Amino acid sequence: MVAVRRGFWAECVTRTADTGTSLVASIDTVTARQAVGWVRGSAGPLVSLLDDVERDAALSWLEGGGCIGAVAGLRRGEPCAFTLRRGGTRVDWTVRPVIFLPLAGRDDRGVPECAGRFACVMTDSDHQCGSGRG
Repeated sequence: MVAVRRGFWAECVTRTADTGTSLVASIDTVTARQAVGWVRGSAGPLVSLLDDVERDAALSWLEGGGCIGAVAGLRRGEPCAFTLRRGGTRVDWTVRPVIFLPLAGRDDRGVPECAGRFACVMTDSDHQCGSGRG
């Protein structure tokens, strides 16, 4: 039987007209509170760059009911999002409930016998594939 783990996946993505969409960071957490805490911690320093109206709206979410509602929603299985905009740049944080599946390790523990029959396609001389050199 495969042991699964419930948790939360959070991402921070930037969008600009010049560079398009770029993943800035991502994290997996065990609790909804940890995930929203990560959003608060990474978004908080950027708030000082915003104009007054945007800053007030952001602080309302980060320090008020927005983040509390986000935690409650995540616990009910609902995703949440938070966005900051400045000039032509948009920064989006998203958090969603997920189920994490365990992956086979690279040290051959728990890897089926047939795994050694597959060739390693990595050409990097420092890469190790399975139990032998790649």
